[in-house]
Amino acid sequence: MTSKRKRENTDNSPGSKTTANGDSGGRGSLPRTRPGLEIVATRKDPGKEEDSRPKKKKKDYVPCQPPTITTGQSTMKLSIEWTVEQRTIWEGETRRQIATVRSPFAEQVIGFKPEENPHWSETIPTPPAASILKCSMPITQAPFPDVCFSSVTIFGNVRKEVAEELKAHSESYMALIPFGAGNKIFEQARVLTTATADLVSALANDGTQYSVAAPVQEDAPPHKAWFARPFAMILKDPSPSLRKTLLDTKTVAYRRNGENFAFLSSNIPLSENSWIVCNFKGGPVMNRPEKMTEALTAISRQICQLNGLRSLANRILSKEGVGQSSEERIHVAIAGLSLIYIDRRDEEDREDPVWQLHGKPLTKLDKEHREWLRAVRHVSFFIDSTTELIQERARVGCVWCKSELHTNLNCPLPRVKDWLGPQPPKERLTPEPRDTSSSKEGKRATRKERKGKGKARD
Repeated sequence: MTSKRKRENTDNSPGSKTTANGDSGGRGSLPRTRPGLEIVATRKDPGKEEDSRPKKKKKDYVPCQPPTITTGQSTMKLSIEWTVEQRTIWEGETRRQIATVRSPFAEQVIGFKPEENPHWSETIPTPPAASILKCSMPITQAPFPDVCFSSVTIFGNVRKEVAEELKAHSESYMALIPFGAGNKIFEQARVLTTATADLVSALANDGTQYSVAAPVQEDAPPHKAWFARPFAMILKDPSPSLRKTLLDTKTVAYRRNGENFAFLSSNIPLSENSWIVCNFKGGPVMNRPEKMTEALTAISRQICQLNGLRSLANRILSKEGVGQSSEERIHVAIAGLSLIYIDRRDEEDREDPVWQLHGKPLTKLDKEHREWLRAVRHVSFFIDSTTELIQERARVGCVWCKSELHTNLNCPLPRVKDWLGPQPPKERLTPEPRDTSSSKEGKRATRKERKGKGKARD
């Protein structure tokens, strides 16, 4: 039986249907209109109505021009100028020479606040008044140097709960860092904290017996470490007069029951980043101010010229509300840069000095501060076309007072007249690495560590 197919009506066939407008209703023709409906034009954008997308607001263009100063009715533009000067600073009673950048241009930038480097003082310090150090224990009365502690020194490897309490109620605590602080000295923590509490109570002389607590560590120190964090003992609820006495004295060295003790005092810093940027070693490093001036001039010029550092400084300082252009912000970044000479010797007792670069932190945010430091530390700086400044990756500092302006062999504290603190040994000790991890000795390996380990072969 043959199947019969219906033939489709063509436009010319008598049975073809047409619309009300006379158009045929075949494939490809317009749809049939219905009463009560309007024909709407097809949208150009299938996702949104025409002209319904919000227009992006263009940022105002700020040209890279110097700031202006107004004197009376006249406005004058400042030229982009900066110079490197030689200055004298004091580390206790030790006089030292530095080279530093002075930028009148950066001083006029909106939001820039010049500050003095807290690692040293412009004038020679004076000893504290004898009246504020009266107590039954003998105490050294001398002009001690300023030692600036960053938040890493105070909170490094401190248990998280303790660190959060100290930051939340910083006005109720003080940090007391023993001379030679580290995991080794806190093995006899009871003797150290008891002696410190007795000394503090005697200095206060207000009838209160103050308590001093040893630091609570988060992770175990590395194997065979002596100076691993945490460093700071915690003094709770000091009176305002006691706090002022300890901060003015800076370092307290005393003798109790025939034993010598010393500690350095500090407030609890909330978000203080270090001013130390990096260290340079190699042949060009020498204790000559004119050479330091030449090197700092070359370093500052290269920082201003590198596009990567300009972009990073522009991004960080724009969030801080400093400046209006990348040109202004990169000059703020180099304003106050300083170079200081640090005497150092290697394991074979040969001279191995370094130049230490200082600069005001661009931000208080720890993440962006470390990002800026990493960027600068990955740059190869050249004094001239043939002389490179090699960056020193090892940490430079003193294991006794925790300062980073000298090594332990040149610590100025034991050289103070009538020093009653501990006498450091004549060993060439070095600070523990910054990123210390807990010792894995005696711990069971995890599944991830065991995976892939084959049998040992003879």
